Amino acid sequence: GLGREVAWHDEVLSLRHIDAPDLRSFMSEVLSNDVGIKPFPVYFVVQYGWSSVFGPTVLSLRMLSVTCSIGALLLLIGTTRRLYSEPASWIAGALFSVSLPHIYFAQEIRFYALVTLLVALSCYAFVRAMHYGETRWWALNIAVNAVLPWTHVYGPLVWIAQAFALLLFQFRERKLIVVWALAHFAICVAFAIWMFGIVRYVIE
Repeated sequence: GLGREVAWHDEVLSLRHIDAPDLRSFMSEVLSNDVGIKPFPVYFVVQYGWSSVFGPTVLSLRMLSVTCSIGALLLLIGTTRRLYSEPASWIAGALFSVSLPHIYFAQEIRFYALVTLLVALSCYAFVRAMHYGETRWWALNIAVNAVLPWTHVYGPLVWIAQAFALLLFQFRERKLIVVWALAHFAICVAFAIWMFGIVRYVIE
């Protein structure tokens, strides 16, 4: 029944402008109507691209969240399998699938499903990197983490858990810890500059 459920206020904010002629116009309209989401443009860029391919309907845009949630589920199963065991991975997947908050946000035309997917991908890459030490997995982890601050304010909280894991299990790899920390410090500086520009724009 995704297409039958009436869109509510937050969903309408982007729905009313989704047929904008280009991404720049769409972002300008959406962000001007909701100052609170101005620091977090990633979802709306993805949303506009999705609507360009699959159409600007309520059903189509809710399917974007459904797709992100299914991806997060698969990544959760893969991460849990590598950390624990096959049975544990299916238990984790089953619990995630019946979680009422997850079911609700998996159907909403907002950024919650996307940030869940990105956190799951970050954790999957982090676990693969910890297990195999391959540069490509560290690069993917840092790349995904770099997108999180511009997706949702809570996204970067996963950095804390990963930092503790690095210090606990990779404490001998000092070069790795320093590089990972410096990369995230650079992300923080970039986001701080971005936020400063937004605050200045809002004040003016």
